[in-house]
Amino acid sequence: MVFSTRFVIDQTDPVTLAFCRFGIGSACLLPLFLRKSRVHLDRADRGAVICLGILLYAVMPSLVTTGLQFTYAARGGLVLASQPLLTLLLARWRGEEQFTLTKVLGITFSVIGLGLALSEGTVPTDSKQLVWVGDLSLFTAALCVSVYNVYSRPYLQQYSALLFTTLTMTVGALALAPFAIGVSLMRGLPVLTPLGWAAVFYIGTFGAGVGYFLWVWALERTTPSRVAIFLSLNPLTAMLLGAAFLNEPITPGFVIGLLAVLIGIVMTARPNRAGRHEPLDC
Repeated sequence: MVFSTRFVIDQTDPVTLAFCRFGIGSACLLPLFLRKSRVHLDRADRGAVICLGILLYAVMPSLVTTGLQFTYAARGGLVLASQPLLTLLLARWRGEEQFTLTKVLGITFSVIGLGLALSEGTVPTDSKQLVWVGDLSLFTAALCVSVYNVYSRPYLQQYSALLFTTLTMTVGALALAPFAIGVSLMRGLPVLTPLGWAAVFYIGTFGAGVGYFLWVWALERTTPSRVAIFLSLNPLTAMLLGAAFLNEPITPGFVIGLLAVLIGIVMTARPNRAGRHEPLDC
């Protein structure tokens, strides 16, 4: 997703791309949803579902596409890889998960690795200040994902993953629609190359429809940090594809930092041999 977004972002704008992505995604899910599910959402849950939909499918993608305008795909993917750690901290704050010595060491290891990787001078613009704008935007996007991971679980215990994904994604697409229309009126419709359209279609179908449904399906069945940890594969694919197709540099320090982040993330979700986490008093 990071690579495809970075590939096509120069041909459009963040808001329009996010609208196309989740508009296509919701269009893919709606027929399956209407065929197999019945819409029944308690009145008390509607406000929270709307807020979660706007957060994940409107605010988060706009932050991601904005951030990727100022940083490399691999670097952006690495910043987004901080979200499993943020998910763990938020889940711990809500009392849903406990810290262990392994988790604390993993968090420390990941923070050091993230700092090492981001200290590399991989800046795609003339101003080094702009790359930190991109990093901050992507970090905020990671925080949005973490909030969604933790706060969506109570509703996934009441509603199916298909219903919850379809409703929240549709809400997000509708929230983006007036902004996308406004951008098009001011700047004109985006002119995409055939490969650009292919990237948008891929982002919408697999990156939104299929990918987010599987994500929510997993959240329905396990803890937020265990789901979030698999999203750490994102920077690996972004790094490889960015180097192969966008001629983005991969420095030794960046690779070491990336490996440190991934090792730390794995440590945060690794249970002890008995299959239980030993809590720390903190």
